[in-house]
Amino acid sequence: MSERKRFISLYILMYMAFSFGLTQFTPYLSKIGYDEFERGILLSSYAVTTIFLQMIIGFYADKFQTIKRFVFYYCSFI
Repeated sequence: MSERKRFISLYILMYMAFSFGLTQFTPYLSKIGYDEFERGILLSSYAVTTIFLQMIIGFYADKFQTIKRFVFYYCSFI
């Protein structure tokens, strides 16, 4: 399998894992007492953080011409 296909497969797998986790996150927050507004803020902050991290990591990966190191750091950060 080419490196590009492996990266795409890893990215899709990570996206699916995080999506599944977020579907379980909302009922948990309501169970411990967060209202709709607070849950919305928490979930949107995750989305905004992800957007900015993808832009920053993409910039540095292009600048240094390597993606493996940044994917590893990103996965270990989360």
